[in-house]
Amino acid sequence: MSVDVRIKKRLSPAFRLDVEFHADDYRCLGILGASGSGKSMTLKCIAGIEKPDEGFISLDGKILFDSERKINLKARARKVGYLFQNYALFPTMSALDNITVALSGAKKHKRRVAQDWIDKFGLNGLEQNFPHQMSGGQQQRVALARMLVTNPASVLLDEPFSALDSNLREYMQLELLSLIRQKDDGALAPFKNSILVTHSRDEVYRLCPSLLIMDGGNIVAAGDTRAIFDRPDSVVCAERTGCKNISKVVRRGAREIFALDWGLALHTQGVVGDDVTHVGIRAHSLIPAAGDGVGRNEVRLGGCKASSGPFEELVVFTNADAGDESERHELWWKSERREIGAAAPALPAKLCLPPESLLLLKS
Repeated sequence: MSVDVRIKKRLSPAFRLDVEFHADDYRCLGILGASGSGKSMTLKCIAGIEKPDEGFISLDGKILFDSERKINLKARARKVGYLFQNYALFPTMSALDNITVALSGAKKHKRRVAQDWIDKFGLNGLEQNFPHQMSGGQQQRVALARMLVTNPASVLLDEPFSALDSNLREYMQLELLSLIRQKDDGALAPFKNSILVTHSRDEVYRLCPSLLIMDGGNIVAAGDTRAIFDRPDSVVCAERTGCKNISKVVRRGAREIFALDWGLALHTQGVVGDDVTHVGIRAHSLIPAAGDGVGRNEVRLGGCKASSGPFEELVVFTNADAGDESERHELWWKSERREIGAAAPALPAKLCLPPESLLLLKS
């Protein structure tokens, strides 16, 4: 199974969608980006809900859209399942009827198939409930069942967990992951391949082996999800994957930079390329400095703001050696807490920014 997308679409005088990507056997491809980056519009163009101004879209060799050849298959002919953010259930139909409506054939057959999916998604007893009588998670399962019952060639998921509370969100992510991974069992076929649009780095990391990062209508990174999280190469990618600490830099040598925003000279593990404009380090990568001496990449804590959670301590501090207090920028540090309710550990005098943890970034 493969997807090939090369499309352009003007959405406003100031914003143009211009994306190009190809993926083979992508199983679950994530598209990560901030609100307004163009990720949902990309999904709608693949589904046939929106029409690009120009370009090409194919799914498993089947051409869905080709502006040069004047091909634009209607949404229903594309064999693509689409799960909307608000689930788009029919409010005057029961859970069973919301699933049945997607099927064709004899009434008895449709109800039997729909009941199979009711059983599969643990919705027994809710067959006759209307959407307003169901929880957000139950509504989502009905919407998933209605989408999957037609055995689509690919599944498009547009922010599917954004309306759920944190506990239910994690449960439904696990349920979706189970669906993605399961083998075909005949009547209840699993996802063939899926594309997940989200602004949540946690969702995309858990669910998607492959990742696209979008910004301003363009794809700025593509590849293995864990590799991109481990070593983002641009400011945008670092921000989207959750890096809290980013500073402009001046290159001082092959492995030495000066972080302007932190007022800090840093030694790096990797060679600093001519295109490096920023440095980043994740909040959990800072570690207490060992010993009383002055070591490489150490920073003394200035003013601090601390927040305790059940499992981690968050400290936002300024570099005490950064000069004029008005020019000091904040650094975020997260440390794990071993036991719930344990007293927060005493703050160290200094923290170290390990050279191997520094992210060398381009603009």
